[in-house]
Amino acid sequence: MNTWTKTCVSAAAAAMLLFGGASAFAASQAPESAKEPQTKTERIEDYADEHRKAMEGEHRRHGAKRLKEAAEYFGIKTEGKTAEQLRDELRKVRREQPEKWAKFKAEHKAKRLAMLQAEAKRLGVATEGKDLRQLHKEVREARRAECEKAKKLGKDAGQDSGKNASGRTQA
Repeated sequence: MNTWTKTCVSAAAAAMLLFGGASAFAASQAPESAKEPQTKTERIEDYADEHRKAMEGEHRRHGAKRLKEAAEYFGIKTEGKTAEQLRDELRKVRREQPEKWAKFKAEHKAKRLAMLQAEAKRLGVATEGKDLRQLHKEVREARRAECEKAKKLGKDAGQDSGKNASGRTQA
């Protein structure tokens, strides 16, 4: 490269850095009032985004826990493997051992039903003759009713004991 080309390239790079930094600085200097949501809808959307971001890690941890449980059930070693690697191995096992997979699903469903029945009993919901979906729906409705009742009494659910209205400890 000749000297003239090197000079032009250097000048162009310097200009890009200079103008890029200036525009980034200008964006960070926006007035506070421009950053605040103006309508109730925007505030709700902002809350939903924050909640979604906060729960993202919780969902990831729960999924990792379920993957680990399934891998242990099928005798797959989990150390040093990513979630994607475990999913691939579980898919392979699912195709190779459909009977064992069906047994695993049935055991997992029974465990979930037992947990739901315990929660239903705590909430006073009848469990006789109800499948998993129906029981889940009624437990959910009972939890909502419990929260509404707490709100009407003027109590913030979980304020006294660190637990929410469903009895679960808040993070």
